[in-house]
Amino acid sequence: MGCGDYVKCLISDKYKQLHSRIMKKIKTVAHDIKEWDKRLARRLQDKFNLTDYQMLCLAFAKGFIIGAIIL
Repeated sequence: MGCGDYVKCLISDKYKQLHSRIMKKIKTVAHDIKEWDKRLARRLQDKFNLTDYQMLCLAFAKGFIIGAIIL
């Protein structure tokens, strides 16, 4: 081990384990949100019979409006 102090190494290892679990949970939640958004976009596209290009234009317009509001 690279640590000179056993307690510091133990705390460091526990911190790394906790960080790893937190990052894994964040990845899982982010993946679930991404999949939910994809399903929502697909339902919207099918409901209104929109092409991929029309969906792209909607995404651009939505981003432009949100960006303008934030500024």
